[in-house]
This record gives sequence, structure tokens and C-alpha cells, in this order.
Amino acid sequence: MSFSFKKKVFLQLSTIIINSFFLILLIASHAISDTGFPKTGITSKYSGSPYANEQNVFPYKGQCTWYAYGRVLELADSGYLDSSVKNQFIQAFSGKTGRHARYWPDFLGGTWISTNSESLPYSYRKKGLIAVWKFGSYGHVGFVEEVSNDKKRYRLSDFNRSVNESYQDRWYNFSGSSDRLGRVYPYFYELKLKDNPTGYAKISNGIYITPSTVVLNKTFNITFTLKEVNGQSITYEKIAVAVHRSNNNNSILFDAAMYNNVRIQANETFTKTVSTKIYNSPSGEYIAIVKGYKNGGWFHFETTGSGKNEKHFTVIEDDNGGGNTNCPNGQIQDCDNKCVNESTANSWLGDGYCDDGSYGMNLYCSKFSYDKGDCN
Repeated sequence: MSFSFKKKVFLQLSTIIINSFFLILLIASHAISDTGFPKTGITSKYSGSPYANEQNVFPYKGQCTWYAYGRVLELADSGYLDSSVKNQFIQAFSGKTGRHARYWPDFLGGTWISTNSESLPYSYRKKGLIAVWKFGSYGHVGFVEEVSNDKKRYRLSDFNRSVNESYQDRWYNFSGSSDRLGRVYPYFYELKLKDNPTGYAKISNGIYITPSTVVLNKTFNITFTLKEVNGQSITYEKIAVAVHRSNNNNSILFDAAMYNNVRIQANETFTKTVSTKIYNSPSGEYIAIVKGYKNGGWFHFETTGSGKNEKHFTVIEDDNGGGNTNCPNGQIQDCDNKCVNESTANSWLGDGYCDDGSYGMNLYCSKFSYDKGDCN
């Protein structure tokens, strides 16, 4: 084999290696980016997040405006957007009509940069932008979650982009036609980020109910653990353990516990077990939810594992089985299987006072017709 041939092969291999190296760098420059925002809890129009429900002023779930509004409030309450942004959105959209996406620049005011004639200037390319496409009667709106390090691409989350009321989270180019929609390019509006993002806690692997069979008017336990996941300490004004009825509205029944001014250190946990019972309500399906209160609003904590922060459990009627069945003459078992004076028990039924054990005698079960309605 001649020297010239070896040299030619060597040069060709070197060229292939160098080109491959630069190709890897090019791909990496697009893929690597500054850390984006944490994943939203609104990935379905059936989401149980309060930002998809009671805290959202847009009634039509699955629409782009409903999602974008909820996402902004979600990030403001989590400490990623400035608290003034939440107030701005509430004032701009609450109680208003005609709030279609294409008119958001009119509702929010401020500086919106059109990219119909030229791409967005590099100095404006950052996460936390609202993107609005003005086409048709309604237009479209999405939220910029992340920008690549070379500032050539952005990751947008939105709903109903394909007119199917579903969630999308995709990368688009600031230049070119990948983000063209309805034959137009987006207007961008910059939201104020929090200067120093706070800590952020999530439910660690879900909520646990013990015992597994919950009986009306019997004590059961709700256990949960919150873990700080952002590496910074955080204080929540309130943390509540709420019990809801599992019905069409998932209406709240009561708060089993309320903790005030809870501070969770960086990367540490906050664990509590709440003892409670359900009375003055029918048997059936219930839900336990752990909620936080911060910056003027309630929210449901997200989870770090596969568990959900909506623990569904079934409550059954008390069959009064077991316990002491040999009460002395003149006594009878109450709903807690304690022997009590039969005459006194009968006189307490229907007397206008709820005898759920608070006065030393529990008559709130089917055996005593639920204290004959005194607990209603």
C-alpha cells in the first residue's frame, strides 16, 4: 500500500471524525438549555388542579386561554413569576367578556413584539413569554417554558393547538416557519420573573389512609409527607388537609387539619399524620387532598412519585359488629360499642344535640337512626 493512499485514507477519516464532532456540538447546542419551569399540573382538561378549576376565570376547559391563564397563576403561586403578574392577570380577565386569545394584548396592555415581519430579537428570547397568534375570530395563546442556550429555539406549552382540547409541550424555532399558525407568526409578551425563585415542595409519593376500611363516625388517619425539591427553604402561610366528597363537584366537606406558617428547609421533609372521622355525612366515596396557601391563593401540592395528591377512599356504614355485647341490665351499646345507660341514650335521641361522642355517648350511626337527625 502506497504512502499517498494511506495519507488519503487518514485525511478522509479525520474529516469524518471532525464533522461528526461538530454535528454533536450542533445538536447539543439545541438540546441543552437553561432550566425550564417545573412541569405543569394542568395536562388534561379533567385536571384536579385548582388552577384548572376554582382559581381559573375561564370556564371552557381544554381551551388555550383557560390553560395559559391557569399556567401563569400556577407559576406565580409557586414563586417563579413575580406576584404582581398574578394580580395583573386577575385584574385583566376577571369578569370580562370577549377574552379570546387574539385580544389578549388589548386586555394585558404593555409591549408586545410581532414576529410577522422579522424574528424576535435575541435580547427578548427568554422563558416566561406569552405567545399570541392573531388569526380568525379567536386566535391562539401559549406559554414559553424554556429557551435553548443558543437562543434559537423555544419550548411552548399550550392547549387546543390542534383543536382537540389536548395539552402539547413542543420545541419551535424563533426563525423559520415552525411556529407559524393560522398563516401568522406570534406576538410575544414578557412576564416578570421572580428575581430569586423560592423553594418548592411536593407530596412525596402520595397520601396514605389507615385503616384501609374507613367507617362512619370512626377515627381514621391521613398521613402525608412534603419534600422541598428546589434546594431552597420555603415558608407556606398555611397547609391544610382537606376531605372532599367524591361527587360531580368534588365539594369540600371539611379541613381535617390546618398548619400555619410552615417552614420547610432546603431538601428536607414535613410529615404529618392527622386523626379525624367523618360524621353527619352519608357513606360513599371521599377524597383526601393536601393544599397549600401562598401569595393570596390556595393550590394543590404536586407529587414527586407515582402517587397522587388526591387519595380516594370509601367510607362504609358502621355495622356495630364486635365489641362488648354483654352490657349490664339497663345498659346498651352505643356506636363505639361502649355500654351506656339505655334510658339516658333514649332520652338523648332527637333532643336537638348532636351526640357524636362529644358528650360521652356516641349515638351517630344507623343503629340509633343517626341520633334521630340531631347532627344534621
